[in-house]
Amino acid sequence: MDTNDTAVYYGRGTYSPDDNKLRLYPDARLPEEIYKRLKGAGFGWAPKQECFYAQMWTPERYDLLIELCGDVVDDDNTIADRAEVRAERFEDYSDKRADDAERAKEAVNHITDGIPMGQPILVGHSSERRARKDAEKIEAGLRKAVRLFDTSEYWKRRAARVLRHAEYKERPEVRARRIKGIEADMRKAEKSRKQSTGLLKLWNSETLTMELAIKIANHFDHFSVTIPATETQPEKETHLWDALHNGRIDHLQARAFAAPRHERNVAYQQRWIDHCTNRLVYERAMLEDSGGLAAEGVAMEPGGRVLLDKQWATIIRVNKKDGKIVSVTTNARYGRVRDIEEIKEYQPPTQEAAEAVKQATKLPPLCNYPGEGFLKMTAEEWKKRSRISDYAFARTIDATDTTAAHRVRCVVGAGFKRTQVFVTDLKRTDAPPIAAVEEDAPVVPRAEPMAVTPIVHVEHERTEFDDMRDSLRAGVQTFTAPQLFPTPISLADRIIDLAAIQPGQRVLEPSAGTGRLLDALADYDVSVTAVEHSTSLANTLAQRYPKMHVVNTDFLEFDDEHKFDTVVMNPPFGGADDIKHITHALSLLRPGGRIVALCAGGPRQEAALRPLVTENGGVWERLPEGTFKESGTGVNVVLLAFSTHAQSNDGDVQLRLAV
Repeated sequence: MDTNDTAVYYGRGTYSPDDNKLRLYPDARLPEEIYKRLKGAGFGWAPKQECFYAQMWTPERYDLLIELCGDVVDDDNTIADRAEVRAERFEDYSDKRADDAERAKEAVNHITDGIPMGQPILVGHSSERRARKDAEKIEAGLRKAVRLFDTSEYWKRRAARVLRHAEYKERPEVRARRIKGIEADMRKAEKSRKQSTGLLKLWNSETLTMELAIKIANHFDHFSVTIPATETQPEKETHLWDALHNGRIDHLQARAFAAPRHERNVAYQQRWIDHCTNRLVYERAMLEDSGGLAAEGVAMEPGGRVLLDKQWATIIRVNKKDGKIVSVTTNARYGRVRDIEEIKEYQPPTQEAAEAVKQATKLPPLCNYPGEGFLKMTAEEWKKRSRISDYAFARTIDATDTTAAHRVRCVVGAGFKRTQVFVTDLKRTDAPPIAAVEEDAPVVPRAEPMAVTPIVHVEHERTEFDDMRDSLRAGVQTFTAPQLFPTPISLADRIIDLAAIQPGQRVLEPSAGTGRLLDALADYDVSVTAVEHSTSLANTLAQRYPKMHVVNTDFLEFDDEHKFDTVVMNPPFGGADDIKHITHALSLLRPGGRIVALCAGGPRQEAALRPLVTENGGVWERLPEGTFKESGTGVNVVLLAFSTHAQSNDGDVQLRLAV
């Protein structure tokens, strides 16, 4: 862009031979017109690098960058350098998301303090409304924490992949394949330039005629031209050949259309050739600097062995171009022809292996004899036919009881029927007789797969986020339990302390509910039996406490032939059910066993239970008002604890108790 004959530049232009990309680092926000030109030329915006970039070099993009920047300099950053910067950026993303996930997890833990993982909503219970609100907050928090944790792990994997990809791009065999691709592009450009150069000579020839112009347009120059309007015909866009054939233009006018196109194409393709030449110089220098290919310059021979991927294969044939080995044909099971860059190691052939390959690749003799239905022709006719057609070839006849394997000439006729040929003016050579099979004939060894190291699957170390993910899969549970009032955590710990549990004891929890008392028992080396009437709650407890014995039944119908050492319980209070449950629990205690229980602080409990505790000096403690407020009830509660002392002859538990 010029203003008052002064060039205006918009930034710094670079080219990286490592990744073949053009970049523009703008000095400021670009005008809309310049931005559209860059986008139209195939440039994209990289926000983190703060530059426009093109995926590959082209003359058009290079010229645009020269116009906008005044010059294009080499970018010294390698693929590895860019990958390292990008990986560091991804690591930063990962750390930020990990911090966000940790904060989201802490927010969930703040809500769930005092609510064990998997705590159900008790339908019909006074705590239901608050529990549902908390459940919604917990679920939203869990989803956010898990999502942020997964995002953090994603960016970690991205960073690792970026570094692996950079290492892969710089491997010698990968660079060698890249060189082959550049060479193919260069050959394509040279072919196009050569064709345009030849056609340009024809169009500029003094002997150009109308007939020759029509032939060139018909066979080579398939492009459209715009024919100016005349007095009799309007302006028209048509094919060059059509314009010549219908007399709209003559051969000199056709030259005016075609010659400039070929001149431009010659110059355009020359720029591609120069660019490919420079890239090849760079890539070959980098390949040499890295040590080159493992098999480059090695004099490989048939019978030798090469290491390909994960197998050792025997070379059947060495394929050369311009006296240089470019590939080998092997006995590999898949992909018999392998390029030289695929070879990781080479072992020279043994005498036996070389002889085996020689015998295996030796062609049977070519025979020439007449027969019924054979096609007869002269040697000149066969030579001419085999040169111009793929349907004339030599085929191998397998060995029979009387003749050995040999080759004969064949042609393919109508219906793809193969017909054997007898060349009349060549010497007749009949099929060789069968020969005795040589003993210990050399055999080409099979490709040997390398010993594969078994993949060791590292067990994923579980985190709190895995527990959160499992909770989300399980969803919020809702149970009907109108008389269930979960024991506050602090009170549950005190109950277990009062029980004075010893290692190896049998402990009974008759009304397990949501498992508050079981949580407090989890770290004790004891045998726990938990009874729960609700099937849903019992199933949940069995999953949460696999080492405990959970029984799904009404406790008043529960019995066990083996007595328990300790009972800890928070029974239902409605209709004086706590008295019935405590009395039944006493019948399951062994002599000297201990019970710690909660009961309502009402007159019936005072009359039925307190005298027993008082008589034997047990614990009878009225808990502060509001102790069960978090569980949804304001009922007055008493904590009692005592140990059995003796048994009567009929086995009934006496109400004579001692501490």
